[in-house]
Amino acid sequence: MLNRISYILLLGLLTLCAFLYINYSRQVDQPEAAFVGVDRCRVCHESARFGGQFGIWANSAHARAAGALDGDSAHAYLAASGGNATACLSCHTTLGRPAQNEPEKRMLAEGVGCERCHGAGSTYADFHTMVNRSRFTSSGGVIGSLQDCYQCHARQPRQDNAATCPFQRNPFNADAAWKSIRHPVVAGARTFDTVFKTTK
Repeated sequence: MLNRISYILLLGLLTLCAFLYINYSRQVDQPEAAFVGVDRCRVCHESARFGGQFGIWANSAHARAAGALDGDSAHAYLAASGGNATACLSCHTTLGRPAQNEPEKRMLAEGVGCERCHGAGSTYADFHTMVNRSRFTSSGGVIGSLQDCYQCHARQPRQDNAATCPFQRNPFNADAAWKSIRHPVVAGARTFDTVFKTTK
């Protein structure tokens, strides 16, 4: 009996030592987060059970933001001003710059996706991480704030020589605009509602 208890204690001690070795001998550096695209988010966030965030995004102007750069009025403005659409990518796309490969070209076409507000998703876009707010944020996920909206949307429309988008005609108020894109819409939708609750 004593021998059996000794073996169990020894096995427990070896398990603990292995756990400590693996966890404390790893490199501390976190991998650099990469964008994964809206289809990765869609897997869970399309479901009404988890808040239906994907559908809200897909029906929003954010999903059409990159396409707006291909419109006649955008082409006419850029031709008249001698500019190019590259300067517009920082607000009209998640990536914020020209694409460097095929996956990035697909990302540009997505417009302003989830990761524009919530951070590049490669380090947090798995179910185990997403269902826990502290794991989500410690893995690089960003909760987001209505103040973030003002990085692209100007509080006041463009005046002569202003650096804001010439197509914004009205003052922008994030509190009012949030009503059209708020997510999730299902109260108490599993645990994603705590993860993506926007803070002011």
